[in-house]
Amino acid sequence: MYRIYQEMGTRIDPQRDILRGDADVLATPLTPLVNAEGRQKGIGQVNLTWDCTTPLNWKTGDKKQTVEFKNLYPDNLRDRSKNIFDNL
Repeated sequence: MYRIYQEMGTRIDPQRDILRGDADVLATPLTPLVNAEGRQKGIGQVNLTWDCTTPLNWKTGDKKQTVEFKNLYPDNLRDRSKNIFDNL
């Protein structure tokens, strides 16, 4: 699950990569964000797509490095924090 959030946080350009469809999408009676009328009719959910893929036309130098604990912080800080969490 962490990897999904990591990709979303480092690969999405909000203007280009979050796509919202205008057509009503089928909803279930248990969909909390749809009003009561929409739940009864089975419509009203929003179609939202988050594109976390790297565009095919990007060159290797254009690709952003993924931010991860292992490549973001210096060794001594990583070791200290790992020791703290291992002893909790």
